[in-house]
Amino acid sequence: MKHDDPGSYRSWRRTLAVLGGAAPRPGRTPPARCPPPHRPSPRRRPLQRRPRGPPARARRVGPQAPCTTLTGGTTIDPGQAAAQGQQEAASAVAASPGDTAVLAGPDETAVAPGSSTAIQVTLRGTGSTTEAVQWHADAPAGLSVRPAQGAAVVAPGTRSSLLLTVSASRSLADGRYDIPITVTARGNPVAETFDLVSVAPAGTTLPTAYPVVLYAADQASMAVAAATARELALPAGDVTGDFSQAWSDAASGDDLVLAVGQAAENGLYSNPCGWTNPAGDAAGSTPFYVPGEPLQGLPGADAFEIPSGSDPDVTALLTGQLTQYALAGTLPDYGHPPTGPQVPTSACLGSADVIPTVR
Repeated sequence: MKHDDPGSYRSWRRTLAVLGGAAPRPGRTPPARCPPPHRPSPRRRPLQRRPRGPPARARRVGPQAPCTTLTGGTTIDPGQAAAQGQQEAASAVAASPGDTAVLAGPDETAVAPGSSTAIQVTLRGTGSTTEAVQWHADAPAGLSVRPAQGAAVVAPGTRSSLLLTVSASRSLADGRYDIPITVTARGNPVAETFDLVSVAPAGTTLPTAYPVVLYAADQASMAVAAATARELALPAGDVTGDFSQAWSDAASGDDLVLAVGQAAENGLYSNPCGWTNPAGDAAGSTPFYVPGEPLQGLPGADAFEIPSGSDPDVTALLTGQLTQYALAGTLPDYGHPPTGPQVPTSACLGSADVIPTVR
């Protein structure tokens, strides 16, 4: 059994699912990283690292909240954690009959200085009553959102979509900027999302405070990884379809590795296909584990995150959530109950070497 940390993983799911003003705001109170429990010592050979560009200072570091653990400090398999988290998410939504969820798409957007781009914000009625809501976007200096505020009536089970234009001034310095979009009802905030805007000339990239590697093992997931990297202006080397490279990155602890899609997740978690790896391990065993919460920093050796959903759209949603938290410390789509991540399985999926999609 893998010794993952489902305690704060559960809290992350609750944070994304619980609606209403009493809930903590994800961008302001991110989950803390609980120390991983004991796990077997890995067996691996010395690994060669590929060169990286110079790091940059992170723009936002959120305060830390206390760790949440299971009663008695029990560790359980991620399948149990996922099922429990889904049940809690459903309970949280059912307990908030008058709330409205907000979902921005995409969660990350790239724009060149002096240019504009469009984003769509979707309001979802997740309660049992019709709500008259107001929303507003708070763009930082140098960025503008048009329209910047408005109102909508959201009925249960319906969606209301808003098309917003984000513009960057010509003098705005290259970098990543967070735009919070807040929804209120009856004078109280009920939902919030964030759009992370990467401002850089077309075709250029932005540095990160630490390497963020998007690993995919099938073509559909690779398309998600490449699109996410493009909107975040990540270096091309931060997207890989090479299992051995992803293994090396996760084992070293010098990269935050996200296994995008079920095939990549299964491969790193247990290598059911028996793909060749730097440690020479056989099929069915790897030294890797899944942390219990979104990470904003290097996880240490042998850890990786799992933004894998039931289909490419859900995978894209989860990848957006985890990459935005990694780079900006904010969790987008507040109020939108996640439908993943998927639990690692023993199914042999994908390929050991997938060529990254042209960006």
